[in-house]
Amino acid sequence: MNKEFELLVKMNTTAQQDQTIWWKKYAELEDKYKNKESEYNNLISQKEERKLKESNINSFIETLKKGEILLEWDDRIFNFTLEKAIVHKDKSITFKFYSGYGVTIKAEY
Repeated sequence: MNKEFELLVKMNTTAQQDQTIWWKKYAELEDKYKNKESEYNNLISQKEERKLKESNINSFIETLKKGEILLEWDDRIFNFTLEKAIVHKDKSITFKFYSGYGVTIKAEY
């Protein structure tokens, strides 16, 4: 991408250019660069999310390997198995798990 910018600037400094056309080309390259930068940042974010999931999976596997029975609440395992939680207008919450199981908890006032 830098080479395209360099070539465009060099063309403008070595030969007479229609500045309206030149600025239009420059703006197109700038938009292209910003889009690529955004794609790159999204990929970096996805990579970090995957690293976190990998760490959670490895932790979960280690717990299973130990053969320990869970006798108390474990946030890590709950968060690892939970796909999403949906809060409804009536303030009840539906928990959907990666296993396909779902449960709705009614709000108590």
